[in-house]
Amino acid sequence: MRAGLEVIRAYNGQEAIDKCHEADMILMDIRMPNVDGYEATREIRKKCIEIPIIGQSANAMSGDKEKALKVGCNEYLTKPINIVELISVIKRFATHNV
Repeated sequence: MRAGLEVIRAYNGQEAIDKCHEADMILMDIRMPNVDGYEATREIRKKCIEIPIIGQSANAMSGDKEKALKVGCNEYLTKPINIVELISVIKRFATHNV
């Protein structure tokens, strides 16, 4: 990848929970099979308190962003993802290790 980042994929919420220790940052889809992004974020926060979690969803309903932030997301983006906004958010939360 041009940015020098490694992408680790999780195909459902449970995989995201299981793989959270492998990541430096999480781009969390709110709608996932098995365990949704809200519950996955809650569980990840129990294990990985400091990891930045950026919630993402096609839902743009009133209160969706607030709910994502309340369960532990650091930021929330709506789909379709604006690449400039995504890069800005990643840069804001990236550490020297990323």
